[in-house]
Amino acid sequence: MKGYLIGVLGVGQIIGRRVLSGLKKLRGLKPGIENPEYLWHSPSADFDNFDFSKIGSNSLKYGWGIYFSGALEHSLRHNRSLGHVYKLPMKEIQSLTFLNYSKSLREHHSEVVRAEALKFYGATVFNNELFSKGGHTFYKDILESERLKVKDPNGCAARFLVNAGITGGFLDEFGERILVIYDTELWKKVERVNLVKGKDGKLMVESQS
Repeated sequence: MKGYLIGVLGVGQIIGRRVLSGLKKLRGLKPGIENPEYLWHSPSADFDNFDFSKIGSNSLKYGWGIYFSGALEHSLRHNRSLGHVYKLPMKEIQSLTFLNYSKSLREHHSEVVRAEALKFYGATVFNNELFSKGGHTFYKDILESERLKVKDPNGCAARFLVNAGITGGFLDEFGERILVIYDTELWKKVERVNLVKGKDGKLMVESQS
């Protein structure tokens, strides 16, 4: 059945050095939050081909992109009885650059993020000791700026950041790490896996049964 994916909130988690500079830095980011082998996306509609134009139809709370979670159980909270989820290997993103939505831009370890923020806000503003904007505010400021310049504002901030070498953003919320991937090319690395019920009645991916 050909359908589409809605970029739905609640599927998300991750990242490191070059926003903490990759996976190694990520693992030390916040104790108690899992560091998975896979990221999980729970679709809100059945589809064969990902229709990127549908991203944001349900939620843009943390920006335009594909939402993933590092915990299957968190992802399944958003599953609409479709019988499958999608997984993305962590190894596919461990060397990429991400915004930390909860961290001050000046405190980002990633030189890519700091350099882009410096260019966007200007040296006078960025180097002011009172400057405290974080990654999520940076995304929203870019969105407000870019939507005035382009014909199609849908995903304009995400495209701006991808062109600057920034793949997405992440945050920790209620014990879950949410990852928003702006670069839709990464969907080529995603694998669809079926869900089955275990003996306890809980859903799990088929390979775990």
